[in-house]
Amino acid sequence: MSDKARILVWDIETRGLVADYGSILCIGWQWAGEKQVHVKSIHDVPGKHPLDDGPLVKWFIKNVWEKADMEVGWYNSRHDVPFLRTRALLKGQPPPKEVTSIDMWAKSKFRFKFSNNKLMTYARHLHTHKQKYWTPSDDFEKVLYGDTAAMKRIVKHCRHDVEMSNELYERLKPWWRNHPRVRYAGVCCRSCGSQKLQRRGKAFTAHKNPQQRLHCQNCGHWMQVSMKEAEEVL
Repeated sequence: MSDKARILVWDIETRGLVADYGSILCIGWQWAGEKQVHVKSIHDVPGKHPLDDGPLVKWFIKNVWEKADMEVGWYNSRHDVPFLRTRALLKGQPPPKEVTSIDMWAKSKFRFKFSNNKLMTYARHLHTHKQKYWTPSDDFEKVLYGDTAAMKRIVKHCRHDVEMSNELYERLKPWWRNHPRVRYAGVCCRSCGSQKLQRRGKAFTAHKNPQQRLHCQNCGHWMQVSMKEAEEVL
């Protein structure tokens, strides 16, 4: 068993913004550190009627969500996770396991000063390889009538969002404070898990005793640990 967390970068496309009147059309995901992007739609895991997302939600939770130690997305704590949870509840499914959540929207909102806090804005200014793919708004209604071309465009839109999110996660995570630990044991970088750390003086905080400031030589992340923990750093 690896001591490093398995991190799920994901996104959903939905019909509507509230889960009691809407439904999930497709779910895209990519494991951090891997190149392959996956997308499953309600056409891939069909239900009793064209918009029945119950089988898709059940499949995703069992085959993907249950394998994740952390989940990463853009605005996921306010949309994707609650939406998935609500759809599972309404479909009579048991509660999915609790997964440590990293919302890039929330972590970046007060850390930077972009013109707005949209995914596409960060992607444009940071020149990600994939940019926003716009799908016509009426595609989300056309799927009601089984329009496969509309679903293909929505799936492509979802795939681009996942690829942008994964690239932005790698770019932004060294800049955040309080990233969850990505390894289970030992003193290592909270952002990337590297043990290539340098001591860079003491940090004065609300703790009674001073903290050791550490700088990751792999990703550039700054962090602080207790002086006792710092003894493990060469």
